[in-house]
Amino acid sequence: MKLATFDAHGAERLGLVLAHPLTGEEWVFEPGPSQMRLAEYAKRGTSPYVATRPVFWESPPTSMIGFLESGADGMARMRRFQDFLLSFLAKNDTFILLGAGHRVAEVKLRAPIPRPRLIFGLVQNSPTAWRHVPDRQHLNVFPQGINAHRAR
Repeated sequence: MKLATFDAHGAERLGLVLAHPLTGEEWVFEPGPSQMRLAEYAKRGTSPYVATRPVFWESPPTSMIGFLESGADGMARMRRFQDFLLSFLAKNDTFILLGAGHRVAEVKLRAPIPRPRLIFGLVQNSPTAWRHVPDRQHLNVFPQGINAHRAR
């Protein structure tokens, strides 16, 4: 599963990156808008999803931090969302998801967690400090960043 934080239409968004089953081109799908469009499609009498409406979240995550805070349940929901989308894209009219998905080539990818709450710094400032000492039992790791400053 590939997740991404990206900018589209001037806003920062969370998305699931998938290779389109027909073209192989990478797309990123926003959970909220995708679920909304699928729900609209499922309401149609001719939709194969009229009885089994695809709902993955009560309130879809909009940021990577929001998604990570949802824990194992959020990961399971994202996995179901991914599996459903792969099947849907292979079998249905992809026009339905227009606007909920973006070509990766057309968006600006950001750091996965643009504003991390906590950053850990290693003493000696290099992983080689512990890689070259196989008998080392522990590492001195110190929290840095936003939460570390608040604790003082």
